[in-house]
Amino acid sequence: MEHLFVSFFEVHLNTFRHFGYWIILLITYIESVPLLGMLIPGQTIIILAGFMVKLHFFGFWATILVTTLGAVLGDLTGFYLGHKYGHHFTTAEKKFYIKREQFEKTKALIAAHPFKSIFFGRLHSLTRTLTPIAGGASNISLNKFLSIDILSSFVWAFLSILIGFIFGKSFERASAFLGSFIFVATFITICIILAVNYAKKKNIKLKKINVFMFITSTVTIYLFGLIARDLVTGRLFTIFDQHVYTLRHLIETPLMTNIMLTFSTLGDPLYMTSLALLFVLYIISKKQYRDASLTSLILLTGLGAVEFLKIHYARLRPMGIINADGSSFPSGHMTMSIILAILISYISLRHIKSTLKRRLLLTLIYTTSLTIGFSRIYLGVHWASDVLAGLLFGVFCGTFGIVVFNGISFMISVGKKKHEIPLP
Repeated sequence: MEHLFVSFFEVHLNTFRHFGYWIILLITYIESVPLLGMLIPGQTIIILAGFMVKLHFFGFWATILVTTLGAVLGDLTGFYLGHKYGHHFTTAEKKFYIKREQFEKTKALIAAHPFKSIFFGRLHSLTRTLTPIAGGASNISLNKFLSIDILSSFVWAFLSILIGFIFGKSFERASAFLGSFIFVATFITICIILAVNYAKKKNIKLKKINVFMFITSTVTIYLFGLIARDLVTGRLFTIFDQHVYTLRHLIETPLMTNIMLTFSTLGDPLYMTSLALLFVLYIISKKQYRDASLTSLILLTGLGAVEFLKIHYARLRPMGIINADGSSFPSGHMTMSIILAILISYISLRHIKSTLKRRLLLTLIYTTSLTIGFSRIYLGVHWASDVLAGLLFGVFCGTFGIVVFNGISFMISVGKKKHEIPLP
């Protein structure tokens, strides 16, 4: 799949390779100029350029420097316009899209705190084009404005390119063990960036929990990719697995074995499916149909993904206290138990107000899930890296699934509102 994606861009980007930096410079300049910046999603394109850096179409530092230059030139244009025509914004109640009150506040802020206002003004999408105009209309000198603006533009360019680069790096790691589907990674990345950009334009506040879960899913799939890649090409986790497999005998006792057998049984498909079904039925009884759909879809997707990975890797299990069927990587017990724990905590905590009860619930479900994973190592039916990979993949499935489901639900609700006809 990767070669198809690369071939497509090679056909269409032969010209772009020669003029790509000029295009980035022009886009960044337009994005920074007042009014013109509203016409194109400049930052979104720059983030995508960072993704292209990961695919080796552009150089990392060269792209950052070109982006910085375009941003500085655009800000200087805004500064000049503010210096020349800034007084018009103080005489009219609203000029173009800028309100007089907003303009005056920005001017006063720049006069009082020039470094903070110019530096952070560049980093925020809502103030990016307003700050240079207000700076030009204020008493700040060009040299002072330019020195601060160069620094802030460089930081903005670096962060924007880095975001795209990290997305490419993270999904590349994941794609390494799934057959290098860079095309899918690109599609997901573009959708996420466009969704965030759309939310900003519509002044939609992204919930902190969704932002946290998206960051968590990105980090965990990256780490999971590292383990999966090392499984094929490296020796680090092989050595790690052998050490853990040897050390587990030090804590092996009859009592400990019985306890671990109990927890391992809890993670069996039959018990886990029964528990998940009871939870879904409980949610339905409370008429929380959306949460029931969320739980069912993520659990089924996670189960299918785990089975696919087991077939794909077909890793042999270690010799353990008990026998287990199927391949070893990743641990299905760990993956499904942590997915269920995430879903239970996400849904239940919204309805529990008591801090003590919330802490008790979190402690119970996550301790149980982690102990199920540990039991698989103790009983010798999984290597330690199988359980660690199952934990990371389960967290990814749970958090990313929630983010995607919430995003789709939001888009559907917006679509319904647009087609609603008010009753007379």
